[in-house]
Amino acid sequence: GILVCEMTADNIISMYSTSLHIGSAIQSIELTKNQRKIQAELEQAMILLRNKNFILNMMSEKDELTQLYNRRGFVENAVSMMERAESHYLLRIYADLNYLKEINDQFGHAEGDFAIRQAGEYLRASLRNTDVIGRIGGDEFAALAIIKDEHMGKEICDRIVSKSKNFNKNSDKPYYVELSIGYEVYKWNENLELDQMLSGADKMLYKSKKKKRKD
Repeated sequence: GILVCEMTADNIISMYSTSLHIGSAIQSIELTKNQRKIQAELEQAMILLRNKNFILNMMSEKDELTQLYNRRGFVENAVSMMERAESHYLLRIYADLNYLKEINDQFGHAEGDFAIRQAGEYLRASLRNTDVIGRIGGDEFAALAIIKDEHMGKEICDRIVSKSKNFNKNSDKPYYVELSIGYEVYKWNENLELDQMLSGADKMLYKSKKKKRKD
């Protein structure tokens, strides 16, 4: 900055000293303003970064088509659920969508995508928000729920089948959207592993598929 003033020769030294102090004060104020601006920009950048990381994390755990968990999200959340299921039963459901290839071949992949979403809705509508539901493959779904009574497993799976029947009865689609379902109920114990549960439910699914609609 520039300091303009009238002075005598006797005041030059004192005024020079004063001008230096004023200049330092102004510079300090400007530095503080810049620091505040930089700090604000850094804080905004951190907020944006956290938001992007949250979105990326959600994308990495969610299936884009159904908005259920993908395989990674299902496994991570299922393992977490198993850790807090002490003294309860665990219901493991394994299901796949029947005739997806035929739907894609005859009616197009847009209809196949619709059928996948609808199958996911059967599970979502039949289970609780706290249960873990995932699409773990092209036409494969899995769910894990904590239940108090082992008989609740059949009730929940019957509910899924009922949702399917109601939809197909009232749908104007030229195809069925139905699931083959296998399930197992396990009493929690500390040695219980997710792979063990998946294997048991998969065997039940195989039996279910043998009984599926033939027409």
